[in-house]
Amino acid sequence: MGARASRRAVRDGPGGSLSAACRAGDRAGAATLLDLHVDVNWRDSEGRTPLMMAAWAGHPDVVRLLLDGFASLDLQDNTGYTALMRAAWKGNTHVLALLLTSGAALEVRDRDGCTALLLAARNRCTSAVKMLLQSGANVNAQDNRGYSALILAAWYGDAALMDLLLDHDAEAALKDAEGFTPLMRAARNCYWPGVAMLLGRCCYTESRDPDGRTALMDAADDGAAAIARELLDRKADADAQDRTPVSETSLEALRCFLLWRGAGTSWPGCFWSAELTSLSKTSLVTHRFKLPSRKGPTD
Repeated sequence: MGARASRRAVRDGPGGSLSAACRAGDRAGAATLLDLHVDVNWRDSEGRTPLMMAAWAGHPDVVRLLLDGFASLDLQDNTGYTALMRAAWKGNTHVLALLLTSGAALEVRDRDGCTALLLAARNRCTSAVKMLLQSGANVNAQDNRGYSALILAAWYGDAALMDLLLDHDAEAALKDAEGFTPLMRAARNCYWPGVAMLLGRCCYTESRDPDGRTALMDAADDGAAAIARELLDRKADADAQDRTPVSETSLEALRCFLLWRGAGTSWPGCFWSAELTSLSKTSLVTHRFKLPSRKGPTD
């Protein structure tokens, strides 16, 4: 036990000493304190119990000792974490297995709306996610921001985790609070393996965010040619339009940009031409370019 932990244990009395022993993996010390009838569910200033500390630190022998001493499984600390959620976040699978077989609740949520499964997915602990799914965790649970485990895996670019979740019937059409599906998150992050995996599972290509944007539009904006080709091969609509207003200024900017990039005099001189207006609205042209100066690119 470190000096700081020792001082804290002295300050917090016997309960603090028990919590410190559990965090350090000191089974003998914890057993002695329990024999002295120290409260097995004592809480520190952050609401953490000795069981939470042992689960977080990954000490299954201490966890078993506490459970045998009738520690409460599903108490929550000040952030809403249970012992199971702490073990899931850290990927401590031996502790996780012990808590699950002891009947720990799977769907308790922290103050951000996360379940144990979402915490494991957020920290990319694939083995913990698998164990929770096999125990019946809701694969499509969403937190307060609408993130599901599959959305998180697509956003983080974790193909193994995505594959595991899809094998357990994760819903690919779910949207987060910003209106993005897993496919759209993968496309926005230029994560080609994730896009290919989702499309291979018959994922719908035309889901739109609140601005009317599709995965193809995001791929085009980011210059992700491989993703754009994959989406087009799956019949994504290349002529879809978003809800971004196309003003006279933006059309003039696009005309200048195209000429600067060598479109030549074959392009109509009038920026209100039907061809240019159509081009400016399609999925395959980005609006996020820097307007060149009037003197051209040689300044």
